[in-house]
Amino acid sequence: MNRSPVLPWILLLLWAAWAQAAQGLLAGSAAWIPDLGVVLLLSLAARLPHEALPGVALAVALGRIAVSVEPPTAVLAGMLALVAVTRGLRTVLEVDGLLARSLLAGLGAWVFALWLGEVHEARVLAESTFHAGSLPRVWAEQQPLVGAAGWRGPLATAGVALVFGPAVARLPGLGPLHRRKTWARGASDR
Repeated sequence: MNRSPVLPWILLLLWAAWAQAAQGLLAGSAAWIPDLGVVLLLSLAARLPHEALPGVALAVALGRIAVSVEPPTAVLAGMLALVAVTRGLRTVLEVDGLLARSLLAGLGAWVFALWLGEVHEARVLAESTFHAGSLPRVWAEQQPLVGAAGWRGPLATAGVALVFGPAVARLPGLGPLHRRKTWARGASDR
């Protein structure tokens, strides 16, 4: 009996949207906010076949786009870049190890935040030509991404990936996405 491969992808999209919504709820009350989409992406990227990784990046990006006001193309480009780096690192590193997963999640969250900050700044500069006096006010409102406040999110992301990474990779409904050998292929490997 073959199961439809569509249901696990829909569930991944729902898990990604719920993770991003939980991140948004935390943003109002906590100083250390992990990027749960990056944790979900990297936890699955360590266990899924490399052919499925662009689909995982798309699903996680769509989950983030569904609940955020960030530019959709920037989110999609950032997630695909993170998957491309992870695919390359999988050939030389065990990215599912504790240290590698945590470092990759922390660095990935930091670079992703820098990327979204650059995109936001470019949009502000483009819009400032229309609103001449708003540029200094907008720059004063932005949080620094390099100082101590800029490292809280990536460190929280690394901590969540360290503690919950294996559990995130085994979320309900995502089991059919994991690499499995068919009986004929498994029998021929002997």
